[in-house]
Amino acid sequence: MSDISDYFKKQQDLERNRFGTESMIQQILWDGQVEDEYFNDTFCALVQLAKACIENDEAKRQLYEINLDDYPIEEE
Repeated sequence: MSDISDYFKKQQDLERNRFGTESMIQQILWDGQVEDEYFNDTFCALVQLAKACIENDEAKRQLYEINLDDYPIEEE
């Protein structure tokens, strides 16, 4: 029975690595073509901002007030 539990634990870990928050932020930075020399600093700054939004109601309110319609996605 532990073999099955181990299998599902490994699957959960793989999904978290592929689709989790850390992976998502990295993908955004890669898509944004952040240069390697700035990648870690930018990643850390984004994570710190995200944590501030979670822990601070005012920061969370400001985040939700951002109107994404003001930032259309440019088509290439």
